[in-house]
Order: sequence, then structure tokens, then C-alpha cells
Amino acid sequence: PYDIYIPYGKNPDLSGFYIEIHSDQHYRLCTWHKRQAKKNNTTSEEEFEYQKHQDRLKRRFARKNGTYIEIDLRKIKTTEEAVEYIENILEQTLSKLG
Repeated sequence: PYDIYIPYGKNPDLSGFYIEIHSDQHYRLCTWHKRQAKKNNTTSEEEFEYQKHQDRLKRRFARKNGTYIEIDLRKIKTTEEAVEYIENILEQTLSKLG
């Protein structure tokens, strides 16, 4: 599942805007991975690699079937910035579609 999905196009069950909101655990090894490792009886490194693998699969699927938008919370700090970023991508994509 994606954080946000906005359907559009001929097949709205599949094509659309796939939006992911990523914080630290998507970019670097952190305490979140330690907690997951303890819960899953794995290592922090394994959890981080699994996170990266899942992110790649989701990104690939979204780009193949629609538009992928990643909100990087290291760069986008407020809700207003995130909304503006998403709106800009939506406008650009929809204007290309005609």
C-alpha cells in the first residue's frame, strides 16, 4: 500500500498518483530499524535493506502505472510545503495529459 493514492486515467484502479511520505528510516539506518529488528528477530541492517527493497518495488510499480511522488521529510518540513509540492506535480502531469 501507498501512503496516498489518487486515481485517474482510463484504469483508475491501477493508474493514478502514488504518493509516499518518507522520513529517516527510508534513507538511513536509524532507531526505527532497531525496533523492527527486535520485533522480527533480525538485524537493523537487514531491516534497512528490506525497507530499501520495498521502496524500490513500490517506486517501480508506481512509475510503470502512474505518477510517483515522494515527499522527502528531510527537505519538505511543513504540510503546506508538501501540499504545494504535490499540487505542482499534479498540475504538470495533468497538463501533459491534455
